[in-house]
Amino acid sequence: MADLINRGDIWVFDRPGGHGLVLTGEQLSVVIQTNAANHRDPYKAVIIIPLSSKGFDGGPPHAKVEPTELNGLKHTAYVRTEQIFTVMKTTLRKKVGRLSGEDLERVDEALKATLALY
Repeated sequence: MADLINRGDIWVFDRPGGHGLVLTGEQLSVVIQTNAANHRDPYKAVIIIPLSSKGFDGGPPHAKVEPTELNGLKHTAYVRTEQIFTVMKTTLRKKVGRLSGEDLERVDEALKATLALY
């Protein structure tokens, strides 16, 4: 993987087998892990949240993201903060774009509410 992984980046990741509500296959996700860990060479894991085309407007647990040139999305997406994953960096296949500062702030607020961190 040639691209540096940064907090707020949107990546295609390969979600291996699952069951129940867990989907499999390639899916868009946003990196929420701090860059201190993302850039640490021996650290092989990364914390991500999947994006979905379906979600709730107006607050937790989903943060709505509209497509822009910066984020590379083709359609409206929802960052589903109730579905936090730690995956191996090797499962990140392709960088699509990155969230704007405003979008990342909405994700942070949704995360705080979802995890009761107020």
